[in-house]
Amino acid sequence: MKIIKNILAKLDGVYAVCNIELFGRLHFLAATEKQGKCFLFSTPNWKVSVVWQEPGGTMDLKPIGSGKGAFLAIQNFFPVFKAKEARIVYFELENNKDFQWKLRELICLPFVHRIGVVYIDNNPYLIASTFCGDKKDNDDSFTPGAVYIGKMPEKNNEILHLEPIIKNISMNHGFHINVLDNRKIILVSGNEGIFLIFAPENSNLQWEYKCLIDKAVSDIFLFDLDNDGVKEIITIEPFHGDNLLIYKFFKDKFEPIYNMDINSGHALWCGQLNNLQFILLGNRSGKKELFFIKVINSDSNRKFNHLKLEKIILDEGGGPSQISVTQKAHDISILTANNYSGEVVLYNIVGFEKEF
Repeated sequence: MKIIKNILAKLDGVYAVCNIELFGRLHFLAATEKQGKCFLFSTPNWKVSVVWQEPGGTMDLKPIGSGKGAFLAIQNFFPVFKAKEARIVYFELENNKDFQWKLRELICLPFVHRIGVVYIDNNPYLIASTFCGDKKDNDDSFTPGAVYIGKMPEKNNEILHLEPIIKNISMNHGFHINVLDNRKIILVSGNEGIFLIFAPENSNLQWEYKCLIDKAVSDIFLFDLDNDGVKEIITIEPFHGDNLLIYKFFKDKFEPIYNMDINSGHALWCGQLNNLQFILLGNRSGKKELFFIKVINSDSNRKFNHLKLEKIILDEGGGPSQISVTQKAHDISILTANNYSGEVVLYNIVGFEKEF
């Protein structure tokens, strides 16, 4: 296995990254949480272009419409919690030759922290969660935030209407869209726990949700780590916490079955790489590592009593805030927002199958 580290750009306070497909090819987006830019990186040599010069304050980036050259972004959420003017914006590629983008503000939503899109009856619905409802300063107590849902407007002159589905959730950090029991779901986490939102099968039905775990949770991911056909919940706890936990479903609830010490965990991803199960995680304190956790095995009764996890360090000193993973054959690419070092980094891992 060979790790090739490619610093795509220097960007002070880089926080959000994502993949986006344009013209049938993979591109990358990266933006800062501070006052500043959003970059687009294009193949074959990851040439950089500027999507916007300011304002920045970007907590999240999400592509919308497969390959159509559009994405959503959060702007004006500046550290520390200067976010009363936070907004959700829509960018659409206007000129394909030199990457000129057209901006449309969808809504001003104070303290909006995470966003995502699910499709119902082929129509995109925006899910947006706020960190809190209000906050005067960094040391001030705050009112709880909410999770909002609304159908994306079809025309430029239409207004986005968002309705709260969960009204009392504070310090939201985790946000994960997946499929569970053949239904589209959204997991949202905060101080009050992990909430599972069921997307309706058609637009005439109601959105539903329930609380899965009643404790403070930061980042979350849903993935079948032991290949038994039932997905586990993987978490970082508490907010920006020092514990990585794995929860397994027993009877009618999720129970913790594994706990690993980490250092201010922030970026979390799980997946299967070359028929092996992995957790990918970034620490923002200590050595500020980016590392794999390989799931070696579990016992036959599927209770993880003999679960073994192996830690594989990829890099140190970056302090990743977000990560995005792509895989082609036996080569894996990890795009990171290395917040501490102020770098957008692409790690290419070549010959992955030879190591494992």
